[in-house]
Formats: sequence, C-alpha cells, structure tokens
Amino acid sequence: MVHIILIYYVISFTSGVAALILAGMLSLKYKGDLLRWYILFLIVLMIFILLNMYQFYRFRIIPQQVFSPGLVVNILFFLCFGMLSYIAPIISHYLVGRVISRRKKIVFASIAGLSVVLILFAFLFRHNPADSLKFILKIQYSGYTYLFFAVLIYSIFVLVRSLNTLKEKDLKEIVLAAIIITLIGLPGFVIDANWSLFQDQWKIVPKVFNFLPLFYLIWNAVTIWIAAKFIFVRDFNDGRVESINIDADFIRQFNISERETEITRLIVDGLSNPEIAKKLFISLGTVKNHVYHIYQKTGADNRIELLNLIRKARK
Repeated sequence: MVHIILIYYVISFTSGVAALILAGMLSLKYKGDLLRWYILFLIVLMIFILLNMYQFYRFRIIPQQVFSPGLVVNILFFLCFGMLSYIAPIISHYLVGRVISRRKKIVFASIAGLSVVLILFAFLFRHNPADSLKFILKIQYSGYTYLFFAVLIYSIFVLVRSLNTLKEKDLKEIVLAAIIITLIGLPGFVIDANWSLFQDQWKIVPKVFNFLPLFYLIWNAVTIWIAAKFIFVRDFNDGRVESINIDADFIRQFNISERETEITRLIVDGLSNPEIAKKLFISLGTVKNHVYHIYQKTGADNRIELLNLIRKARK
C-alpha cells in the first residue's frame, strides 16, 4: 500500500508540472491577469502536493525544535490555505468577466492575512515549539479549514450564477468543467480535513492517504487538455478574450475605476448602453456618464478605438 500511495503522489505531482508548463505557454500566447492568477493557483496547489508527499515520509514524527521540518511544513500548509482563500474568488470573478468589489477583496485578503496572524500568535504566546505546533494544527483542522471551504463554495457560486449568462462555447465549457471537478472534489477535501476521524477512528481511509492529489490530478488533466488545444490546435475564441483579460496596466494607466472597468468589459462584450444599464441595474443616464468618463480618460472617441487601446495594452 505504501508504494501505491507513493506512485499516486508522484503521478499527481508530474501532472502538475506538465499543467504548469502548458499554462505558462498559454500565458505567453494570451497575455492577461487571469492566466497570471491561474498560474499562481497551480503553483500553490503544487506546494500542497509537495507538502503532502513530505508528510507521507514523516508520518507520526513530532518535531522538537523550533525550526524542525514538521513545524515548518504545517506552517506552509496554513499559509497555502490563506493564499488560496484569496486566489480562488479572484479567479472565479475573472473567469466569468465579473468585477470583484473592493469590499470583497478586503474580506478575502483578511482571511488570507489571518493565517499569518495566527502563526505569529502561536510563536509569541506559546512557550515551546510543540505547543506552537499543536495550536496551529488545532486552528488549521478546526476552524480555519472550514473558513476556506466557505470561500471555495462562494467561488463555485460565482461560477454557477454566471454559467447561463455565458454565450461563448469555449468559456462555458471551461467554467462548467471547473464547477464539476470542484464539486466532485469537495467531499474529499472534507475527508482530508478530518483525517484523524476517517483514518484513525473509523479506519475508512488508508493511512496517510489524501484525496487532494486525486483532485489535483483530474484538474491538471483538464488544464493540460484545454491548454494544449488552444496552444497547438486552434485559437481561443470566446468572443470576448479582452473582456476577461483587460490588462491591469491599462486600468492603472488611465486610472479606470472599478465601475468603469466593469462597464468597459461589457462594452468589449458588445453590449449596448441600454443592455449595460439592464445588466448592472443602473439607469441609462448613469451608463452614459460612465462611458463618457471612460472616453475622456483613455482619449478614445468610440468603442472601436477603446477596443484597440485594450488590445494594444495586452501586447
């Protein structure tokens, strides 16, 4: 069983390397913030798998020194949870072309920052490394992990809510695949978070077995398939590539506000001013005012010139 689990981890990690390489190649072809965030997402998941592999080798070993590997590994686990709590909702909004509000960014950043605060608390107010490790494990496997699950469910909700509004076939397939794989993996995440219950008490799951590598393997297989298709077979054509990937430099260069960014994305989608007003639940006059300010800031005289500026910023 030990050798089977080891092969299981190695195959999962190898798929991650392949997915990361292809995602990097894809980002060279289609520049944009979405792919940058997605590559970071893949890197954090890869770190998770590496940590799981390391824990596999160190099973039942309790660290005794402050900088012992066991304590460091669990801190890294904690930090990865924090990073994913911020990255996952950002990607879900980018993927469906929705602007994430500043308030939500602050909430998710606070959840991510909480991991750092709790780690510092463990070192400052615990008398020895063993106590620090116990504190981190207690927080990680009790409250904080389920806080991460709440963020993950929210990210799925964003995708599901927007699925029917996506008209582009390629984009819709990608979003649907992300929803299905995540929902399938969610029960496994819960089992992994309660490993002592399922492995030690109920003995349902083999020792040191985690479902995360299985989710990671399936996710990477889909990533490899999608990336390879759009790198080697044909161009990605969702009708609104710019809508998803309006470059952050463009937004900063012209000092575009969050609402103006949202309206710009809808303009690139081909929506008329009345359609934008209906979609955002604002008046037509408000939309026209925002469009006027966008043109004033960018120097564009019409939608075609605005689209050309966005394309130029992505090159």
